[in-house]
Amino acid sequence: CVNKFPEKCNNFFRPKLPRDKFSKDWKMGASKFPTLGNSGATGAESMMNKVFVPFFFALAFAAPAQHSFPTLVPMPLDVSPAPKTNLLSIAAVSITVDSGGQSANSAADFLADAVRKSGLAVNPQNFAGRVVPIRFMGGEKALGGEGYRLEVGEKEIQIVAPSGAGHFYGAQTLLQLFTPDILVSTEKVARAELPFVTIRDQPRFRWRGAMLDISRHFFGMDILEHFVDLLAMNKMNVLHLHLTDDTGWRLESASYTNLNGVGATGNYSDSNAPPALLTTNDVRELVAYAQKRFVTIVPEIDMPGHASAAARAYPALDGGNGTFNPSPYGSTNAYAFITNILAEVMREFPSSVIHVGGDEVDNNVWNKLDQVQRMKIENRLETTKAVEHFFDLRIANFITKSGRRPAGWDEIASAGVTNRAVIFWWRHDKTNVRDDALAAGHEMVMCPRDPCYFDYRQIADGPGETGWKITNTAENVYNWEPVPPDIAKYSGQILGVQANLWTEHIETVEKLERLTLPRLGALAEVAWSQPSRRYWPRFTNDLPVYQARLTAMGFTTEQIGPPVSTNSSIHTASTQTTAP
Repeated sequence: CVNKFPEKCNNFFRPKLPRDKFSKDWKMGASKFPTLGNSGATGAESMMNKVFVPFFFALAFAAPAQHSFPTLVPMPLDVSPAPKTNLLSIAAVSITVDSGGQSANSAADFLADAVRKSGLAVNPQNFAGRVVPIRFMGGEKALGGEGYRLEVGEKEIQIVAPSGAGHFYGAQTLLQLFTPDILVSTEKVARAELPFVTIRDQPRFRWRGAMLDISRHFFGMDILEHFVDLLAMNKMNVLHLHLTDDTGWRLESASYTNLNGVGATGNYSDSNAPPALLTTNDVRELVAYAQKRFVTIVPEIDMPGHASAAARAYPALDGGNGTFNPSPYGSTNAYAFITNILAEVMREFPSSVIHVGGDEVDNNVWNKLDQVQRMKIENRLETTKAVEHFFDLRIANFITKSGRRPAGWDEIASAGVTNRAVIFWWRHDKTNVRDDALAAGHEMVMCPRDPCYFDYRQIADGPGETGWKITNTAENVYNWEPVPPDIAKYSGQILGVQANLWTEHIETVEKLERLTLPRLGALAEVAWSQPSRRYWPRFTNDLPVYQARLTAMGFTTEQIGPPVSTNSSIHTASTQTTAP
């Protein structure tokens, strides 16, 4: 490319270097080249991107691994290494906040703690050598609320962002630049090195989430907080908690105390398991913990189906076959029960979005209920499907009047709920439902079973795999495009993407993590990185280091590719990858 088309290659390689200096001075497979949709490239330039980017990566990964740029996951928008062969040597840093307020202070504290754990000195009082300044600064509003600019220069390191979220994500990227990789090292280091580089970055999507079902099998506070750390490391910003289902009610209620005992008893493996739930204090602690890491906890109370746990606690609410009785009469008034519960939920969860489920409702069983027949007559509802929609609409209106946004699985889209309701499109074979909801003006979170159900196997017949026989590989996740051409005109309504972890067949923490990882890293790039920055061969080259970081953090990850030992000398992938 450099020899044949030097004037064209200058668009991709900056600064322009002779071919024999490529592997020495260009230290990564993420060098600066125009990004589709963000570079202002002409049509011809965009076509050049499509043609030359794969070959660019082939050159990058043909270089020996020891010359590689440190692994970055998810891949930033724009990475411009300086034309230097030397590195910035660091034994001590001073971390200061110039602008940004309390949220920048939170990011600075996070970075200081991580660097200090590596063995490097942070804000030392008396230090014989050079102390490298790391400054958090305000600015770069053009990169949006979560964007940042990270600059490693001769004199100092700057993280510039318009908000605390941007500062936090800049700090996460900085931690991945250290050599040796301080996220992997199990030994203390006295000195580290950083490449001179400028990174400008912002996410593609606003919603970058994971749903965890803690009803079928309960996972407590330590696990949830560790899961928040995992999301934050990957620049994911939503933990959607599926709190209630047929198996168990997992949220303490002050008004309906039977939920805390009868409702919380049992799990998918053992119907007699002791009650387990999140207390009100647990919720407050978890929300605060997540907020410091710029992760929003989104609660889900599933209704009117998947309601058996609540019905066990309060039999008068039972509508049959796992449903609430949707009638608004007397002791069977599930509407009063649910609105009281939702009021409790909204007091403890500050999320602007409140998820109400709405999926897989067997409304035919309601034909046997006299109260539902009365309800149909009084409200001129011809079918039990219309009763279900009437119920959904009332709940959505209640949430809207409470100042929050209702959300639900894609079944609620046909209920006539306000188009302020967020639709979670999960039925990948129901593209008509997706399209109709977008046409009606709904914003949408894309989480189709294929490829976003992470309870499906990620390798066929993996060790200890049980339950679902469907395989959903990391490559399948990575190569997924959430906004295909047929809905490109609605791209502004796509809030983002989400992995879903249903736990019928996830009984242990080890299995939860092994099914999540490393697929979450693949989804993180779908959620954060522009499509032109995603390239599966490059990601597979990065996987050994990414997985080593996860292992060093205490996570169990499915090993895809050769493992990397967690010692202080590791900072790049040990394998070479050449693009086709």
